[in-house]
Amino acid sequence: MLREYLKTGDEEMAVIEKGQHVTRFKKAIKAALATGGSTRSAMEKALELRGQGISEESAIEIAMSMPEDKEYQKKYDAFKSPVLGKIMQSFDFVDTVMGRRTPLTYDLEAFIADYKGRAPHTVDTRRKDVKKLESWLDENDKEKTVEVITRPVAVQFKRDMHNRGAKRATVNKTLGSLRLYWSHMLDEGLVAGNNPWSGVSVLKVDAQETENPPIRAYNDEELLRILEAAAHDQDMHDGIMFAALTAGRRGELFSLKLEDLDRGMIFFKGTKNESSVRITPIHPLLLPIIERRSQGQRPGAYLLKDGLKGTRSKKPGDSYGKRFGRLKDKTLDNDKTLDFHSFRHWAATKMRYAHVADSIVSDILGHEHQNTTNRIYGSIMKKVRTITSPKMLSDEEVKRLREFLEPAIEAIKLPTAKGT
Repeated sequence: MLREYLKTGDEEMAVIEKGQHVTRFKKAIKAALATGGSTRSAMEKALELRGQGISEESAIEIAMSMPEDKEYQKKYDAFKSPVLGKIMQSFDFVDTVMGRRTPLTYDLEAFIADYKGRAPHTVDTRRKDVKKLESWLDENDKEKTVEVITRPVAVQFKRDMHNRGAKRATVNKTLGSLRLYWSHMLDEGLVAGNNPWSGVSVLKVDAQETENPPIRAYNDEELLRILEAAAHDQDMHDGIMFAALTAGRRGELFSLKLEDLDRGMIFFKGTKNESSVRITPIHPLLLPIIERRSQGQRPGAYLLKDGLKGTRSKKPGDSYGKRFGRLKDKTLDNDKTLDFHSFRHWAATKMRYAHVADSIVSDILGHEHQNTTNRIYGSIMKKVRTITSPKMLSDEEVKRLREFLEPAIEAIKLPTAKGT
C-alpha cells in the first residue's frame, strides 16, 4: 500500500521517501480523531479551492478541519481503523487542491457544454463514454482520476472493452469520445503532457473485416418488419415511406422542401450528378403524409424532419440515418447487408418486376443512361436537368412526364401482412 501511494515499485525507495509524509500522517490522525461527519463533500471543497494560490501548508490545515466523508468511511472500513479513511481523505484533499489529483469527471459538464446544439444522442453518448471509463476504473480498483490514465492504462481499457464483446466500431467511438475529452482538458490546462488516447484504437485485423458486405434490397417481409417497428415514431415511419415509394437517396429526401412539390410531382435537386436532378410523380400513398406534414408550414419548410427537436444535420439526413440504423439493427438482427439505401434497391426491384422500361427506371432513380423511350419525353427530361424549380415546367410538360412516369411509380406496391 505504501509503495502504491508513493508511486514507486521499489520497496527500499518507498521506505526512504516515507519520512517526508510522516508529519502529514500525524496531523491527519489528530484531525480525524477530533472531527465528526458532514453533509458536504471534502472533494467539492477541494475543487473550489483549486487554483486559488493556496499553499500546501494551508491546504493541510483545511484538510485537518474537514470531517470524513461517507465515501472514505466505506472505502477503508475493511481495515478496521477509526482514522484511516480520514487520513486518506486528507491526502486526496491536499493533492486535489494542489492540482496533483483531478477527478475524472471534473470538467465533464464543461466538455459537454461544447456540444450545445448537437443531436441529443451525440451529447448523451459523449457523457456515457466517460462514465464507462469511470466504471471500468472502479471495477479494476483504480482511482477515478485523470492522473491514473497513462498510455498503458488506456490500451488496457481498450482491450478489456473489445474482449468483452464490444464491436470494433463501438470501442473506437468510445475511445474517440475520451480522446476529445482529454483534448478539451489539455486546452483548458487541466492536464499536461500528451493525450494518452491519441492513436489508441481497435484495428481491422483481417480482410474479411475490412470488406463491407454488398448492400441488397429489402425483401417484403423485412420491409413490413421495419415499418411495424417504426409505427410508434411518426417521423421515422414517414421517412421510410418516402424512401420506399420514391426510391430517393437519403440526402435528397431530407433536402426536400414543400416548394419542391408541385402539381403532383416531386422535384429532386440532385446530390450526385446532373442525372440525379429529376422529377417524379408523387405516389398515392404519400399524399396523406404530405397533407399532414404541410399543415401550417411555409413553402420553404423542409418536408421531412431530420434530427430530434427540430435540429438538422450538417449533411441532410445524417441524424435520421443514425436513428434509423439503430432501429434497423434492433429489428433485423444487425444485418449488415441492409441499410437505408436498401429501400431504393427495393423500389427499383419492384419496378423491374413490373416490366417498367430500364430507361424509365433509370430516370426515376437518377441514373445516367443512353436510351430514350420517347423523343418528347426525352427533351423534357433534358430540360428538367437544367431548371431549379418545378414551376419552371409548363402544365403540358408536367402532364407528359406524368403519363410516362406514373405507371412506374404506381408499380411500387407495399406488401401486405401476408407478404403479397
